Amino acid sequence: MVSKNVMEIFDFTDCIFYQVGCGCGNKDCNMTLELENCDSNMYLNMSKDLAFSVYWGEGNIFTRLWKRIKYASKLMFIGYIKVEESHVFNNSEQIEAFIEALNEGREKLLKYERISQNSNSLST
Repeated sequence: MVSKNVMEIFDFTDCIFYQVGCGCGNKDCNMTLELENCDSNMYLNMSKDLAFSVYWGEGNIFTRLWKRIKYASKLMFIGYIKVEESHVFNNSEQIEAFIEALNEGREKLLKYERISQNSNSLST
């Protein structure tokens, strides 16, 4: 069982979801980790709300507003903007819990796959 700011939130037969807390303490920075088993491939999906901030070292309110309009327009007409977000791990315990969640999820998915293959071979 995982711990230290990493918890299992859903467990289905073909995918498992974990919530990974950010070390900054803000729940809006948390990451969702999804392990999915599909067509004998295992997928790792990590989702996180990304924020576009124009407040860091920027000028007055009008320059910040112009920057937001510029990037919103780019997103609307081009279809993407490049953003980057960090996830803070407080200590090695949280990193170990993250790795444990990956291993635990992988083992559960492989177990479900073996059970599914055994039931399919028995039915034929």
